[in-house]
Amino acid sequence: MATPIKAGLIETKKINADINASIHNRFDVEVVEAQTGKIKQRAHGENVICSQLWTQLFTPATYFEYIHYGTGSGTPAVADTSLFAFLGYGRPEVADDVYAYNRTGGYYSLRRKIQLSETTAVGSTITEVGIGYSTTAATLCTHAMLKDANGNQISIAK
Repeated sequence: MATPIKAGLIETKKINADINASIHNRFDVEVVEAQTGKIKQRAHGENVICSQLWTQLFTPATYFEYIHYGTGSGTPAVADTSLFAFLGYGRPEVADDVYAYNRTGGYYSLRRKIQLSETTAVGSTITEVGIGYSTTAATLCTHAMLKDANGNQISIAK
């Protein structure tokens, strides 16, 4: 039988390691003609990470639950808690999720999507998007304005 060792006598070693992490998301928006399936307009949005994201990352299954869309204007900032003019949200279907993991490249990716029906937000002009952790406006984790391929702000008439 082994002799017990007192915990205080076990040598401990510290590991000093630099760990780099970054979070980034990009929104790709396509306006599709319902009858033909032809893409009529494309837009993208490069996000600003909002302060609320950091607490949500440590709350399982709440960070990337909803995609918010709105009609406002301005410059997204870290302190934002909602879109400039929140219009609505969509909940991505888990079945549509696309995961990518590359250990060598050092990244993990999750692509999610929502689709607005022909009758959703009719008459609105969508200019901004973001990830929210709830259906309410003040739960924004990322914020982006829509831009064209040249980086100019654009809007999508719905």
